[in-house]
Amino acid sequence: MDTPWLRNIKRTGQLSIFPGSSLTGSWAKVFSDALQEFNKLSSSLSLGVTLTRGATAPTPVLTGANVHVEATNGARTFNSFVGPVTVAIAGTGAAGRTISPISPNARRIGQSFICVPLTPQVMAPGGAMREAGDPIKLVILVHEFIHACGLHEHTSLRDPDLFIAVLSDVPDVDPAKDQEDVGSGKKVPPLFLANETVTRLKMLWLIPDLVLHFPRTF
Repeated sequence: MDTPWLRNIKRTGQLSIFPGSSLTGSWAKVFSDALQEFNKLSSSLSLGVTLTRGATAPTPVLTGANVHVEATNGARTFNSFVGPVTVAIAGTGAAGRTISPISPNARRIGQSFICVPLTPQVMAPGGAMREAGDPIKLVILVHEFIHACGLHEHTSLRDPDLFIAVLSDVPDVDPAKDQEDVGSGKKVPPLFLANETVTRLKMLWLIPDLVLHFPRTF
């Protein structure tokens, strides 16, 4: 089930994303590119949410950025507003992971923590393993941005996009031309979102919260 952000954050139509100190090398550029590419999609599809670069990490008192991103090999623990949150992934894997703690009272997301693989590996033409090129890293990170926006279940394979559960690597001789196969003969980049993903994001960010008014009885 998709989960909205806290009302005061949802009203801004914006999430701030803090790049942690582990986002070095190519991940630093990929982070900047991912913000830009997500915002291009949001603008063209009217998703209702844009992403900005946060200056400081999220804190347990809900200051700082809304979202924290790190490149990880193994487990990393973040201090969230509901207590410690541990995210674990394989550093050479091809997928990231996002955990979004939910307010016990409001049942809404208050913060989000993303880990991407430190050095994702692919099998290049010829059978040799190497680090994935920036295009694959871009897909991994934008995929996790969508999770951070509040979507949990992946897009159906009936109409696949970059938010499907399992992406298939399509390495090139040139790492700068690497892609991911999402199914139905579609590859990313270039990035695109299916109607299902677009609709769900709009439901979270554009549909006003229901406010109940109780009539006075005096």
